[in-house]
Amino acid sequence: MSGARRGALVLLLIGGGLAHPGAVGAATGFSISVAPAETTLAQFTTMDVFVDGTDAGEQLTVTLQGVQVASGTSTTAGEGLYTFNSGDVPVPPGAAGCGTDAVNLIFAGDVVASTSVRVYCPTVNITPDPIDSAGGPAAFTVTGIGFPADRDVTFNLDGAQNSFDSSFTDANGAFSKPASRPALPCGAHRLVAYGQPPPVIQSARSSSASTVDAFPTLPASATFTVTGCRSGPLKLTANPAVVTDGTLTHVTGSGFVPGAPVTLAWQLPDGAALTACSPTADSAPPLSADATGAIDTFCFAPPHQILGVARIVATQTTTRATLHAAAPVVVEGGSMQPSSGDQLIFRH
Repeated sequence: MSGARRGALVLLLIGGGLAHPGAVGAATGFSISVAPAETTLAQFTTMDVFVDGTDAGEQLTVTLQGVQVASGTSTTAGEGLYTFNSGDVPVPPGAAGCGTDAVNLIFAGDVVASTSVRVYCPTVNITPDPIDSAGGPAAFTVTGIGFPADRDVTFNLDGAQNSFDSSFTDANGAFSKPASRPALPCGAHRLVAYGQPPPVIQSARSSSASTVDAFPTLPASATFTVTGCRSGPLKLTANPAVVTDGTLTHVTGSGFVPGAPVTLAWQLPDGAALTACSPTADSAPPLSADATGAIDTFCFAPPHQILGVARIVATQTTTRATLHAAAPVVVEGGSMQPSSGDQLIFRH
């Protein structure tokens, strides 16, 4: 290395532009800066490195967190400048990590200049999830952590930019944002929160011709679900609709809220309760509508408890309403004769 170093440029190029100010190596004359200056771990796949203070023919190596990412020999670029251009500098998988990642310039086995990239790992969360709003007005809270401190955060819901008012992170890089929508269809939704660059960087950006973003927006996304929508009108059917006591009828239904519990009961036509409707003689196992809002089970008509015109009623209680559907059934009596011993057998 010559005693009087030229004002030279070593460029590992993605596109040039704003970069993280680097440090000049003590007594070496080298300096290094990088772009991006801050990013998220998911975004950090390539980088630019800018080096000043090299002479022609010097072998230089750049490392990220101790992992070599580029190397080459500076060459003349005219007017006393020397350029080391290796094109896009990929970040090897696993080299970067959340936090402050060191970037070192190495010459002749020594670290001659250093800088860093601030790597964020932000996350967002929506509560409650699922939102049981049945496709109507929905209120929820968006919280985020791991963003830069004291930054604006904007939101994109299902691809719509600035879906609601922005938020602002606290000194720890966290925020909490109450939000609402006049309607959200049932199903999955995706929300992306974007941590914004510092205002001074945003201003400088607008006047820069660079294609490299040293301070990109910092995204974090979450998926949440809206539930409670019915698949159609309530319908309940018993087949056969005429049964003999002591036998089963097949009960099917549709139009219920998917995933929510449903209870079945025998009633008289005037609504007077008789007994639980169960596929067995002695228990009523839990029943819930499936993902399409349907139910499919059997109901047992207990001997001598239900005779004549009756109905099977399905009831589903949600946070917004209690749903009812009924299927008419006629239960006919069978003959009962004693057998030997203490037991009874039914003959039909």
